[in-house]
Amino acid sequence: MIIEELIGKSVEKLILEIVDKRYGSEQEKKDVKKKNVVKKTEKKLKVKKSKAAKKVRKAQKKQSKEERESKQATKALTSRKSEKGKVAKELERAQTKKG
Repeated sequence: MIIEELIGKSVEKLILEIVDKRYGSEQEKKDVKKKNVVKKTEKKLKVKKSKAAKKVRKAQKKQSKEERESKQATKALTSRKSEKGKVAKELERAQTKKG
């Protein structure tokens, strides 16, 4: 009777091992599901990171464009001021020559 129980248990273990090898154990299935979930979340995070990086690059590009435009505007203003100063000096010279 004891021998039959041992044989029965060992046969049961063998059957379970064969089934596990063929179809995979429950733990392996859970592990695979976890891995798939992790992969999906990593992929989502990568997409979010790339979208965020794209927004940052776009904002930096816009900011640098605005900086360039403001520099050009200040250059134009200073050149106009200097031209006005030159014209005023020339007028003074012309008046002093006449006078």
